[in-house]
Amino acid sequence: MTEQIHTASVAMAHPGLLSAVRTLISGWDVSRPANDLLTELDVLCSVQLGDERATENGKATRKATGKSMSRRSLQRGSLFRTKSWWKVRVWVDVPGQAKRAHPSFRVCKIKGPGSMTKPNREREAARIAAEKSAEGEKHLTGVVSPQPPVTGVAALQGPVTVREQGAIMLQELSARGRKPVADHTVRNYSTDLRLHVYPIIGDLPLSQVHNLQLKSVVQAMTREDYAKGSIVRVISMAKMVVASPKDPTTGVPLYPRKWDSNIIDLPVIDEEEMNTPCFTPEIMSGLALYHVPKFRMLFTFGGGAGARIAEMCAIEIDKHISPDFLTVTLTQQVQDGQVTSRMKHRSSRREVDLHPDIAARLKAFVGERKHGFLFTNASGGPLDYDNALYHLHSALKALNYVNPLTGTHIAGTHAFRRYRDTHLSNGEVVCPDGLLKYWMGHSPGKSMSALYNKIKHNPRRRREWAERCGYGFELPPLVLVVPVTAASAEADEAALPLFNFFGL
Repeated sequence: MTEQIHTASVAMAHPGLLSAVRTLISGWDVSRPANDLLTELDVLCSVQLGDERATENGKATRKATGKSMSRRSLQRGSLFRTKSWWKVRVWVDVPGQAKRAHPSFRVCKIKGPGSMTKPNREREAARIAAEKSAEGEKHLTGVVSPQPPVTGVAALQGPVTVREQGAIMLQELSARGRKPVADHTVRNYSTDLRLHVYPIIGDLPLSQVHNLQLKSVVQAMTREDYAKGSIVRVISMAKMVVASPKDPTTGVPLYPRKWDSNIIDLPVIDEEEMNTPCFTPEIMSGLALYHVPKFRMLFTFGGGAGARIAEMCAIEIDKHISPDFLTVTLTQQVQDGQVTSRMKHRSSRREVDLHPDIAARLKAFVGERKHGFLFTNASGGPLDYDNALYHLHSALKALNYVNPLTGTHIAGTHAFRRYRDTHLSNGEVVCPDGLLKYWMGHSPGKSMSALYNKIKHNPRRRREWAERCGYGFELPPLVLVVPVTAASAEADEAALPLFNFFGL
């Protein structure tokens, strides 16, 4: 330490070194230890003065040899254990420094979430060692340029890790005044970060997160065979965390990045490979014969109205259904078992007009009920999504349905919306585009024609188009649509023969 301080004083005594020392100090990353700065000054003086400083014995020190890439080949690092972490110690090159450093990097937790088995721990340590070696090679060849100094709040408060900034960002998303993010969406974001980002780079300072660090997250998710869409979503979340801290005086991002998808090795999503099944008219006709009245009506309503499952489960008879049952108003949805007025989009608040045939079955299904949810659970609350999905998969399996993307009988409830959209766009009577978007709850767009189109204020015209466009599948006799209050085992058995007629 004394020698390093002496080095700094020697540098100031030589005018030739003054400019170099000032450049080093002005561009120094304040998140790094002070001892590193002294080491850099020592190296700078060694280069400028020929490394001719005498030792206590009066002998000149040996001139440092150049960096040898062969000494780092096939480096696997040294794995060791601390109180809470498994770490790996690796030899790395430091830009502007003749001597190599020997830092340690976290591999995984010893216990709890993020811990690994011994084989996985060793593989992860080897991966980190190889990655850090590759970074050193890029520094030597000049590929990686030094980052600008961190200023503002980060310089005052010290380095902030990805994990710490992720928690701050999630709080800001839900608390901001302009377009606050829904609570369930924030929980989904938190889950993505906790499961995929934090175990890999959660304890890295934000200043050290670049393309290669995000690549390690991609590689980890790829090894676990996650879908391409999931990987892209998680990487987007990690980018949001890095971009979220702003300078409090200017609002400028503290850690600007130029992300490169090629370096990150981000997978490319092909829309043709996405799991977006759409029911055929034959499958819809079979679902309309399902032997449980409640779900038979749910499937029929889904294909005839194109509403989202969360919207259908939140429909209340006395609030959202017109007296003639020809129009259903969608103003709320069910999230995590609770009804909320917060919709997915602003355009999701809409009125959906039904064909008279579907309206008649809806009226028969409601029966004498005057209030309450249209589709209920056993206690009278809104229908549970998982329950609806279970009955849908049971019906699809009985109908021998095959998802063309997965080869199984599994399909989500969004297939009803795709069916309705496809029918309205390609049926015998093609629905006007503005009305189609309104019924489906899609954004009308920003064109002047979309802004001038006021079809939503003309219910008579909308009902005429609903009857003209139809619904595209066969409905069972009206006698099968029994009121929910009269649903019983006898009624289910009465409906079962027709259901079996379609192979169920």
